[in-house]
Amino acid sequence: MEILRKTVLVLAQATEGSPILAIIIVCLFYLAANGLSATIETLITGDRFSHWGDPVISLLFMAYAAYAVYGCALYRAGWRAD
Repeated sequence: MEILRKTVLVLAQATEGSPILAIIIVCLFYLAANGLSATIETLITGDRFSHWGDPVISLLFMAYAAYAVYGCALYRAGWRAD
């Protein structure tokens, strides 16, 4: 849990406390992870397939984006990543 808090605070520090930029960065990471997943599935099976992990991964990225906004609020309140 400590590493998750630290990554959120580093993200908030990198975006200078801007929640919009933090959400955009998390969305870009989601797109990259989704593209990597699709590439690996295509390389292994020759076709991309849907599975139960897709909605779970989407929800995890949404939760991380919400936590990133919270991290931006902490950053603006004076918290910094160690």
